[in-house]
This record gives sequence, C-alpha cells and structure tokens, in this order.
Amino acid sequence: MPIFKSGWRGLAVGAFGLAMFVAGYSLPALYDRITAADGPVLVHFSEGLEHGISIEPSLPVMRVAARGEPASVLYTLRNTTDRRIDGQAVPIYAPESASAWFKKIQCFCFGPMSLEAGETRQFPVVFQLDRNLPAHVLEMTLAYQFFPLTGAR
Repeated sequence: MPIFKSGWRGLAVGAFGLAMFVAGYSLPALYDRITAADGPVLVHFSEGLEHGISIEPSLPVMRVAARGEPASVLYTLRNTTDRRIDGQAVPIYAPESASAWFKKIQCFCFGPMSLEAGETRQFPVVFQLDRNLPAHVLEMTLAYQFFPLTGAR
C-alpha cells in the first residue's frame, strides 16, 4: 500500500479517536460497541421435564448474527401425564444477566396454559437480541421451567 494512503488512514483513525475522546468516549469502549453490533451470538435452547410437562426446542443451538433482528425457534410442549395440567412456563437465562439483552416478542410463557392428558402442542418463540449487547457476551442459554397453577382443576 502506498505510504500516502496508509498515512491518511492513520490520520483519519487518529482524528476519529480524538473526536471520540473529546465527546467522552474511550476507544476501547467504542471498540466494544462496534464489535458487539457485528459479532454473532450462540443461543442455546435447553429442554426439560417439569411437573409432567416436557418442553423441547426444535434445535439445541442457534447462531444469531444480526442483533436487533427477529429470530425464532419452535418449542414442543407435551403433557406426559394422564390428567389435565394448568400452569405457566417461566424463562430462565444463563448467564442470568442475559435476560436484560434477550427480548421475547412472542412466547408461550406470556400467560397461563392448559394441556390435556397426553396432549402435544407446538409454540413459536420469537425473540431478538438487544443491539447494545456487550461484546464479551458470545453465548447465552434459554430454558423454561413449568409451574402448575394452584387452585386449577
């Protein structure tokens, strides 16, 4: 590369860095924001069996490349008992702080549900990862725990 081109690039980066310093940003913090917006995140989906309800994602892991854009996964819920179960699914995140960056748009966990004995149903979970997700967060896990509703038949 000719020297004058690399010199201009250095001057531009230097001027940009100086402008950010004057504006109150540090270059490492700015770099974290840029890489956070660009890097993919692996989202793991856990399955479980709670109080007779089996909760299974359609895939165990998803690579989410575009933060702020909707993504979806299909969950299958199955009542493994011989009786109706009324309850509520509650999301669990790992790391726990991931809940602040994981925004659900559509989820079976938004309200109570009933599953008849042996019934199987599928539900989409539509979510997006916050655009300001810190750069050091490269993976997160979403799981659900099912709780029966008290006083339900």
